[in-house]
Amino acid sequence: MAAVTHTPVKPEKLAATAVALTERELVVPTLFAKKGIEDFKGAKDDTLNVKVPGILPAHDYEWRNNRAQELILDPYKERKIAVRFGGDAYSATSLTDEEWEFDFNGWGTSILPAQAHAVARKLEYGAVKALKTGKYTVEIGAKENNVLKDIIEARRALNLLGASKVSRTLVVGSDWDTLLQSADFVKAASVGDKLAETAFADAVLGKVKGFNIVVSEDLPADEAYALAGDAFIFLNAAPHVPESVKGATGISDSGISMRWMRDYDAMHLQERSIVNTWYGFQQVLDPVVYWDETAGVEKISDDQYTLRAVKLKLGGTDKYFAEGTDKTVVGKALGLDKRSKHTAASPLPA
Repeated sequence: MAAVTHTPVKPEKLAATAVALTERELVVPTLFAKKGIEDFKGAKDDTLNVKVPGILPAHDYEWRNNRAQELILDPYKERKIAVRFGGDAYSATSLTDEEWEFDFNGWGTSILPAQAHAVARKLEYGAVKALKTGKYTVEIGAKENNVLKDIIEARRALNLLGASKVSRTLVVGSDWDTLLQSADFVKAASVGDKLAETAFADAVLGKVKGFNIVVSEDLPADEAYALAGDAFIFLNAAPHVPESVKGATGISDSGISMRWMRDYDAMHLQERSIVNTWYGFQQVLDPVVYWDETAGVEKISDDQYTLRAVKLKLGGTDKYFAEGTDKTVVGKALGLDKRSKHTAASPLPA
């Protein structure tokens, strides 16, 4: 048997290819706000307290009063969101001398791409887990004959919660994907909601009611999540490249950082390849600023709520501010104590 001809390729170029392959595999992590390692250096327990601007209420000072009334001084406090790296996704493999010489044409044709795909799947699973285990102030019980109105209800909820209207996404499971392929969806998408193509076009159905609709087969089939672009944080960084490993390189592109290490195990006569990346995911919670109609003043909620994401579940039950010490007051003040009558499902024909 003839030996395989190997064409030398610089490790940096191969690593760049691996990063590009990883990016093409990612769906859900690309929907999260990204942070890197520089903010974490020196942080205790690998945890960074991300400062979020504080919130102050506004007051009225009576017009042309006798100045006996003192101004109300509210304490200003910045909030902190504890974010930590909690995962090291890796793929490790080896090639014996015989495999290297006769079976494979180097790392770049099949082995390194396979490692990149493995790491990408790990990141995808982690992001999906963050969605599934997150807290949701508003959960919409969707019905198969009402999905467009359910999406409008999710939009209404995010608007009233004060979520950013920039980069909104509805990431859906496979049952939602099937329903949204219906004629009604196509018609709605073509009237004022232009279909869009993105970097992960295979997962994107289109744009409807202000949401980019993205499919993830890793989500439960009957679930969907309406997200603002800053609803979750995706932490990602490549570990340092050790000087002692000659065939090692790190690369970062489009927000994804990875390290590739390659060396020779002389005791077992084989080459080793390791691809890894550090990662973590964190949901963002916020206090609510609302108007107390009875007292005639602006207030800030005692508890923190999910204001940047809404969960939808086919066959589920509507839930609005189901948890929190001041949930009833806050939900009613925002007009989110129940579903809008305009998005309720029409009765099925007899």
